[in-house]
Amino acid sequence: MSPERRSLRGQVNQALRAALAAGELSPGTVYSAPALAARFGVSATPVREAMLDLVKEGLVVAVPNKGFRIVGITEQDLAELLEIRALLETPSAVAVARAAGSAQLEALLPSARSGGDADFHGPLLGLAGNRYLLSVVNGIRRRGGHCDGSAAAHERLVELMLARDLGGVEALMNRHLLG
Repeated sequence: MSPERRSLRGQVNQALRAALAAGELSPGTVYSAPALAARFGVSATPVREAMLDLVKEGLVVAVPNKGFRIVGITEQDLAELLEIRALLETPSAVAVARAAGSAQLEALLPSARSGGDADFHGPLLGLAGNRYLLSVVNGIRRRGGHCDGSAAAHERLVELMLARDLGGVEALMNRHLLG
């Protein structure tokens, strides 16, 4: 595959993800590759390729001879996705609190204050040193399993980590992710 094809496929993939996140593509609706191609100003091939990537992630379903149906995310789906995040991220945050240096933890404060879910949890999980962990959590987040960022909760978490309050880190992470 040529670099231009990969680049165009990636651009379409990002545009489709943004449209899904913004609610511009409605759950249950079937979209044809040619119609989406016209919308994004590209040929149908990179749209089909990008949609097949989204099929692999469970965000859309291929409908033979018609196109792709957008999969809806239910409240139960969201709860289950956040439960998986808690199972992965809580012990990871405790391990980071136990092992990371104070300077590494203090470096999390700017992203904690931003309040954004990915802005904070990505760097936090990066300190866990497990390259697969961040990939799995990002996959869950793409499926809709993101929590509302809370600058106050993120900042408090860093404070607990700096104090090496492992029980407090565990309790706050679970409360933050599971509500």
